[in-house]
Amino acid sequence: MTIFDSFLLAQLDVFIPVSGLALMILFCFELSISLRLLMRRQPALIPVEIRRDEQPSSARRRNDYD
Repeated sequence: MTIFDSFLLAQLDVFIPVSGLALMILFCFELSISLRLLMRRQPALIPVEIRRDEQPSSARRRNDYD
């Protein structure tokens, strides 16, 4: 094993656990934000009343400009 190989293995011994830990922290952070947003979310299906005017929209537009 050359000195380059031993240096590379030493770098990987540090890099792999640190990157794994960083990914786990990022995953937990994203999960906590997603759960907070889901808990605050408004119900998706809220009944909405639709009002219909007796005048058609074209008649309203003509009357507004006069």
